[in-house]
Parts: sequence; structure tokens; C-alpha cells
Amino acid sequence: MELALAPAVDLENPIPGDLRLTGGTFVWLTRLVDQVDQRLRNRFQFFKGEWFLDKRQGTPFYQNILINGPDLKLIRTIFTLLIVTCPGVASLTTLNLTFNGSTRELVLWFEAKLQDGSTFVSSEYPPYILRF
Repeated sequence: MELALAPAVDLENPIPGDLRLTGGTFVWLTRLVDQVDQRLRNRFQFFKGEWFLDKRQGTPFYQNILINGPDLKLIRTIFTLLIVTCPGVASLTTLNLTFNGSTRELVLWFEAKLQDGSTFVSSEYPPYILRF
């Protein structure tokens, strides 16, 4: 499976803002929308069972998504929970999933209201695409 997401570095930091590694340089993220994008990409790359300290954490890609004949309603629920529980997200306003069985590609497009009142629109960032 290929996950077409930009690489990100996430450091839990008590100071508002976050870090991203871009072109070998750390960039300080001060806008909440950029922080949420980075956090979501990290969540989308974190497979359930891969962290040895708690195998229950992560997204159930192998259990529910990367299977023969995936249940799109269940996948919608999984990604909805993944987005609405992300720090900085207040609510999910739109979520569209497009699955192409012949190319085995799932494209996610969504909008979310953030806690600072701004709107996160996924199309303003590199695409959230799952290829398997």
C-alpha cells in the first residue's frame, strides 16, 4: 500500500505551534490549519498495531480498509472519527470518499471547522490518497 501524504515530523510541545521537516529544514507551524494538516497526516500514517507499547492505537488499515471488498460505510466512520478527534478540530462539515476499484485508490476530501473558527479544506493541501 502506498500512502500519498507529505512527510511530517510531529513533536508534542506545550508551546502553541508545531514543527514540520521541509527540504531538510525544520519549519515552525504557527497557523492552526497547518498544525491540523500535519496531525491528520500523522494519524493517516499510523497503522493500528504498529506501536509496540499499545497495539490498540492507530488506524485499522489492515483490519478494515485494506481488505478485499471494503465496507465504505465503515471506512467513512473510521475517517470521520480520525478527523473529529484530532486536536484542533471542532467539527467535520463535509467528508467525501471516492473509491476506484480498478485502480484500488481511495481519495478523501473533507472540510472541518477548527477550534479557532477557521476552516480546514483538504484540497488546499497535498491530496489525501490511499493506494492499495
